[in-house]
Amino acid sequence: MRTALALAASLIALGGAAQARDFRILYATGPGQPAAAQPDGTGQILVPLRSGGANKRGAIIRLDGRHKTTTLYEFGADGPGYPSSPLLQDENGVLYGIASAGSNTHPGTLVYKLDHGQETTLHFFDDGGGGWNTPLLVRDAQGNLYGTSSAGGQHGMGYVFKIAADGTTSVLHDFRGLDGRWPNGGVVLGADGSLTGTAFMGGIYDTGTIWRIAADGTFKTLHAFKIAEGCQIWGGLTPDGKGDYYGVANYCGAAYSGTVFKFNGASGKVSLVHAFDGRNQGPERPFGMLLRDAKTGALFGLTEAGGAESSGTVFKLSPKGKLTALHAFSYDGDDGKDPGAALSMDAEGNLYGTTYTRGVVFEIKR
Repeated sequence: MRTALALAASLIALGGAAQARDFRILYATGPGQPAAAQPDGTGQILVPLRSGGANKRGAIIRLDGRHKTTTLYEFGADGPGYPSSPLLQDENGVLYGIASAGSNTHPGTLVYKLDHGQETTLHFFDDGGGGWNTPLLVRDAQGNLYGTSSAGGQHGMGYVFKIAADGTTSVLHDFRGLDGRWPNGGVVLGADGSLTGTAFMGGIYDTGTIWRIAADGTFKTLHAFKIAEGCQIWGGLTPDGKGDYYGVANYCGAAYSGTVFKFNGASGKVSLVHAFDGRNQGPERPFGMLLRDAKTGALFGLTEAGGAESSGTVFKLSPKGKLTALHAFSYDGDDGKDPGAALSMDAEGNLYGTTYTRGVVFEIKR
């Protein structure tokens, strides 16, 4: 199965300049607001647009190797609209995603499927779910989909859901607060069928948690964050294939500028990889999911602040803890502002991402 986020090779560290040497804009959407930019394994890039299209309710486009744009799907005047998550693509080319607006009769957030241009609504978040962050869905070998809703549920604190291959929807866990609240990073599907994820806040200190749902449905809080470790866990976990996970805290830490942490799946302990401080106009306030280079162990991510114009950065963190700003976004330049919540890489190690403000799709060449 091809996944929407590829963990591939490393990038060249290019210092903290406002624009890295190999940074370039592939597509400027303007008000289209791209939700993600994802290599599809064939040399092309899939881009869900939150708005735009014939009905101004979003579209799915594709960029080829020459950056020629092809519209794959335009969302209709009624039904799903304003796609807000990265896309999951299965082995047959079917796309799955989350849209932030439904139909006139079901106006809330929903999960949709696009089977070569044929749209199907899989689930409505009628309880106010969906939330303010819509992460990538995951799919198991049986065709079941899993994800998190950062809002809604019995207690209004979010939940973990499953959409079975036959379309049946079930809630696997409803958050109450002490176990976490506002899970906004999706799930990691383990080989044993377990689901591991994070909650933005909640726990003993109301700073965020790491949790797991075993294959038999048993829920367990694995870690409650302390201030020094970071708080506001904004994004999911990135596994290293050896039982450990990496993630980011948007706030707290030694300088209250956020952290990168490592979670040991066996011991349940969290250790700091890096505490951001924003010195010398460096990156600060990380968010979203990290990418990890399996060969070198380097981590790549995004920050919502930092850089000469405090408009966000793309960063690299070496296994020895060296932080490098690969690109710092400008406040009013052509490179966009406010990077999106997800990075992706192709098989050659080229990095792709988007910005919310002024809506661009960018690439950083390996």
